[in-house]
This record gives sequence, structure tokens and C-alpha cells, in this order.
Amino acid sequence: MTKLVTSISEKLGIAGMVLSFICIIHCMSVPILLALFPLVSAELVSDPIIEFGLVGSGFVISGSVAIKDYLKYHRNLSILLTVFAGFTVMTTGLLLHGAWYEHVVMIGGAMLVAWGMYRNYNAYKISCASTNHSH
Repeated sequence: MTKLVTSISEKLGIAGMVLSFICIIHCMSVPILLALFPLVSAELVSDPIIEFGLVGSGFVISGSVAIKDYLKYHRNLSILLTVFAGFTVMTTGLLLHGAWYEHVVMIGGAMLVAWGMYRNYNAYKISCASTNHSH
């Protein structure tokens, strides 16, 4: 059972990183798509519901994995702070909806989350290797 839980936890950590990169791609593509397809993309790509959904799902998945790994494996507070600082920046970006710099703020937040989740994944792997905990 522990191996299955660890496997699910590891997969959720990777899913958190992937969601962060999807958010980065989404935020970077919006200005380009708005320039290329102003009538269509304005409504579809820049929809606040999509943005809140990405940030919310990323927060639930990445946040829960980062907290669990912090408590159980590495105790590296800077990793946890990086992940949650990223979500704080992204939430600020959501509140700036329509501002010209909204996407810059969102990309910065997503990059912080992705970096924090990458560091979390590496710390998790190092912790497992040092305790001979196999996956």
C-alpha cells in the first residue's frame, strides 16, 4: 500500500509541475493569440474562469504535495515558501485581470511554483535515496 501511495504522491508532484508549465504556456500564448485572432481569442483564451481553474487546480495539487513532502521527507521550508509565494503572485495576477502586465505577473508566479515543485521533487528523491526507500 505504501508503494501505491508514494507512487500517487510522486505523480501528483509531477502533475503540479506540469500544471505550472501549462499556466506559463497559457499566459505566454494569450498576447500572441490576441494579436493573431483578436475576435476569437479575446473571449476564449483570456477567460477568467480558465485562469481561476488553472490556478485553483494547481494550488490544490501542488500545495498538498508540497506540504506532504515537507512534513514527511525534506523539511526544507524554502521549497514550501517558493511554491506558496508563486501562488500568491499568481493570485495577485488574477486580480489584475485586464491590466497590460497581468500576464507578466502570472508567468512570474507560475515560474516560482514550477521552480518550487522541481526543487520539491528533487528533495523528495534525495530523501528517498538516503533512506533506501525505493519506488
